[in-house]
Amino acid sequence: MALLGFEGFDAYGDVTQLGQQLSLTTTGGAYAAIKTTTPRTGRACMTFRMVVNGPGGTVRQSFTLSGTTVIVGVAVRWLTFPLGTVRPRVRLWSSGTSRSGMAFGVNSSGNLYVGLGGPTTVTGLGTDVSTTLWTNTGEIEPLNSWIYYELKVSLTSTTAGSWSLRRNGQVVQAQSGVATLVNAADAISAVIVEIGIAGSTLPYIDQHFDIDDLYVCDGSGSALNDFLGSVRVRSLKPTANNSVAMTPNTGTNWAAVADATPDDDTTVVSAASASLTDTYAIEDLPASAAIVRALRAIYRVRKEDASAVETTPVLISSGVTATGNLDAPDTTYRYFVSLFPIDPATGVAWTPAAVNSLLAGVRRVA
Repeated sequence: MALLGFEGFDAYGDVTQLGQQLSLTTTGGAYAAIKTTTPRTGRACMTFRMVVNGPGGTVRQSFTLSGTTVIVGVAVRWLTFPLGTVRPRVRLWSSGTSRSGMAFGVNSSGNLYVGLGGPTTVTGLGTDVSTTLWTNTGEIEPLNSWIYYELKVSLTSTTAGSWSLRRNGQVVQAQSGVATLVNAADAISAVIVEIGIAGSTLPYIDQHFDIDDLYVCDGSGSALNDFLGSVRVRSLKPTANNSVAMTPNTGTNWAAVADATPDDDTTVVSAASASLTDTYAIEDLPASAAIVRALRAIYRVRKEDASAVETTPVLISSGVTATGNLDAPDTTYRYFVSLFPIDPATGVAWTPAAVNSLLAGVRRVA
C-alpha cells in the first residue's frame, strides 16, 4: 500500500488527546496546541511555538516503508521565522539506527532549505541538519499564509539518490546524484515536525508556525505512490443511526459519538459482549470535493473488562461491508486508525458520491 497515513488534526480536543494517536514531545520553552482559529481545512490545525528559551518540541507520525521512495506533504503557516541557527523543520527519521535523513524548513531569513542528517535522537532538540544541500536565498517565504509543501526522496547513502521539493504544486528545487541517507542501514520509519533550539542562553524564542493536512506515501503499488498535490483532510462525523446494537449512556447512539471534540465518558456507547456493532450515516463531503484519495476511520475507545478486548472499524459502501485493523483497547482512552484507500463496493478509488452515501461505525470483535 503506497499511502502510509494522513492527518488533519480535527479529531482531537487538545494535545493530550493528540498524543494518544501521534507521538508528541514538548520540553522547556516549547508550546503545542490544537488550534481552532483559521485552520487550513476543517475544524482544527496544530500550532507550535517557542515561548521561552529552552529545548523544543516534536510531533511524530510513524509508518512502515516499502521500497526506497518516500513522499511527505504538509501545509505550513509560518507565523515567525527563527531567531537562531537551529531551524524549525520537517525531517525523516530512522528508528533502527537513530539517525535523521532528509529535512526541509526555513532559516532565520525566511528562506527555504533542504538538508541531510542531524539529530541522533527522536526528539533531536537543539541539533541542526549536518549538511545543508540547498537554500533558496533569492526568495523569502510569506508569513501568515498557508503553504503546501511536498518532499519526495529516493533513499540511498550513495550518490545515486535524488530529492524534489514542491510548494503549492510547483517544483521549487530538485537534485539528483546526491546521498539522501547518512548510511546504508538507515531505514526511514517516521516523519517528524519539530521546533527546537540549542540552549537556554540562545535567543531562539518566538519561533511559531502552524501545520495541517499531513500525508505520507511510499513508492510501492500502482496508486498513491507519488506527489498527491495540495491535499485537504476532511473530518466527517455521524449524523444519524443506521443499525445500532451498542448502548448509549444518554440520548441516541450517533449523537453520543458525534462530538466535535471527544468528551471521554460524558457521552459514550458501550458494548457488553462480542459482535455488537454500531453503524451510522455520516456527513457529506463539501460540494467542491472532486477527488477522494483515501478514507481513514479513526475512533477513540477504552475497555472496562479485565480480559482482552478486540474492536474494529466498519464501513458499508453500497451494501458491501469492510472492516479495518483488529485493535486492542486498554483501560485508558486511545485512538485507533485504519486506512481504506479503495471502495470495497467497486475495488477502485472512492468517489465523492460513494463517500456521501457511506455508513461507518465500530464493532466489538471479542
